[in-house]
Amino acid sequence: MSTTSTPQEFELRETIEVTTPLTKKVIVLRGYINGRIKQALANVYLEDVRVEMGESTAKPTVSGATITKATNVAFEQLVLSVDGKTENVLDAILDLPEQDYEFVKEQVDLIKDALTDPKG
Repeated sequence: MSTTSTPQEFELRETIEVTTPLTKKVIVLRGYINGRIKQALANVYLEDVRVEMGESTAKPTVSGATITKATNVAFEQLVLSVDGKTENVLDAILDLPEQDYEFVKEQVDLIKDALTDPKG
């Protein structure tokens, strides 16, 4: 087993702490997704996927509401606290100014995508 790592390898950390750019709130995130979280996110899409039949192909589609629901599930699963508060984390994120909300969403997306992005 190799003990060296490349910059492209994802480092599993228990938590990641970031500070929002506008309101300077401290956000603590889970450092990685596990199988349970992956399944919870996949289930959001699987519950709503529709297949449209074209002339020669089937095309799966999901609604915008499903994407929003998946984002909220990701927030609930990956954000452990907002400014030290662990209750109502989703509401706290949704109440942030847009710039801070987008920052937190980007951080969550980085964690979600880290294990699935072949580019690292």
